[in-house]
Amino acid sequence: MFCKNCGSKLDDDAVFCEKCGTAIKRTARLDSAKDSIAQESSSNNQISNESTDENSTATVAKPKNRRIVALVVALAVIVSAVIFFTLNKSASGVFDPRVESNFNNGGKLAFDDKALYFIGLYDENDSETCVYSTSYTGTNKSLVSSNPNIDRIRIVNGKILYATYEVGTYKIGIMEKDGSDDNILVELTDDSDNYLNDFSASDTALYYLYNDELRMHPMNDGEDSLLLDNVEEFILAGDTIYYATESSIFSYDIKKAESVEICRSEAYNLVLCDEEIYFKNDNGIYRVSLTGKESAELIIKDSNVGNFVIDGDNIYYIQTLEMDEIIKLAKYIDEDEYAIYALAMFTSGHIKRVPKAGGPAEWVDSNQVLSTALFVYPDGMYSRMSILSDTLSLVEFE
Repeated sequence: MFCKNCGSKLDDDAVFCEKCGTAIKRTARLDSAKDSIAQESSSNNQISNESTDENSTATVAKPKNRRIVALVVALAVIVSAVIFFTLNKSASGVFDPRVESNFNNGGKLAFDDKALYFIGLYDENDSETCVYSTSYTGTNKSLVSSNPNIDRIRIVNGKILYATYEVGTYKIGIMEKDGSDDNILVELTDDSDNYLNDFSASDTALYYLYNDELRMHPMNDGEDSLLLDNVEEFILAGDTIYYATESSIFSYDIKKAESVEICRSEAYNLVLCDEEIYFKNDNGIYRVSLTGKESAELIIKDSNVGNFVIDGDNIYYIQTLEMDEIIKLAKYIDEDEYAIYALAMFTSGHIKRVPKAGGPAEWVDSNQVLSTALFVYPDGMYSRMSILSDTLSLVEFE
């Protein structure tokens, strides 16, 4: 089984993608999620009902401020909305690091020089997502596409490039930013052996990663061609493609059809910035020069790094909660129904900030109690609180 959002391989009993945080078949897996969380709880002495023991090293204090109260209320709203919509939803030229950061984090927000483009609920009472736009200040809200299957977007050459997911089928399409002139470029099979990962485009061609194969599809409806295989993810930068395999990062000259190794490292969430590539793995966040003459430098040592974004001179990242923290907090909220709250908090954590040049990480004081993904644009930042949430909220720094 593979993640419909980023293409990563998943365990058969997965309820979320460990790479991008996307919920996996939420309607069918809520019960199994509860069972797995309950099993985890019973097997861990620190996550048992001993949370009231003063000697417990993993106790969660009773909330004493409005932030914890806000978290309880927010999670309750999300869980209620998820349950309601689950039961009622039918079956049916400049390389801005913010652009790639947003796409890596789920592609739920894109921007141009005037507007923001969201995948989410147009109205809080809606049961299906859509694509809509607003100004940077949140005004001039306009529906772009009512297609609820659009799962990921990016702005390319003044248009919206998008991917849809339906059971058994992936589609990559392109449309004007007002939703007009909507065209499907490729249609792909989705099953246990076939999956779509990254996609991007130039003026003349679509590049997409399907079954670990990086393929090129001409915009004039010509034949597909295979460029590379054994690719995990990639960045399109003019006539160069930067891509990661299971163990290395390479550059690929499209015109010469030649690859050069930049460094050897497991790498996820590649971001190109200032002639360097930033990436993460299980050890934290690294950067490496495009020249390939230097080893990758570990700039954030943190095994709990979730999604990250580069914005100006800073890197913002999610320091994800430990499992025992998640379950104890979920049990505090609702002892009987804690599993659904724990599911809502998977891959969530606190926002931290580190100078791009390196240095100590610091907590970020904001209106976001927890976050699972960050999205940036020239005037600010949005946060997705939970893998079960279809709404982004504006981050207000304190």
